[in-house]
Amino acid sequence: MTTASISVQARMSDRPRNEVVIGTADDCDIQITGDPCVSSRHAKVVRAVQRNPVNGCPGISELSDLGSTNGTRVHRRALKLKCGPGIFITLMPGDIIQIGTTLLRWSGEVDRL
Repeated sequence: MTTASISVQARMSDRPRNEVVIGTADDCDIQITGDPCVSSRHAKVVRAVQRNPVNGCPGISELSDLGSTNGTRVHRRALKLKCGPGIFITLMPGDIIQIGTTLLRWSGEVDRL
């Protein structure tokens, strides 16, 4: 039996960002390596509403599958089957996103990975 070594690397930037792409490609904001079930450009998170600087309320972020082979799941529910390709679902802080066999916990903001 062999054990795969999965690595997740977030590319931090000084520039504000409104979108985070997740996948195996070198240009992904969150690059996952070692998981054969992850597509090169697997999914993306988009900031739909900015954080409110007055009351500190978090912004609203949405997740979409980018036509990956193995799909994207939130709390074990498949996005493709539930929403169809290109459709976004709203993420809540603490949501568990499954990309391939890799689990990621959503922090609540695109710029706070």
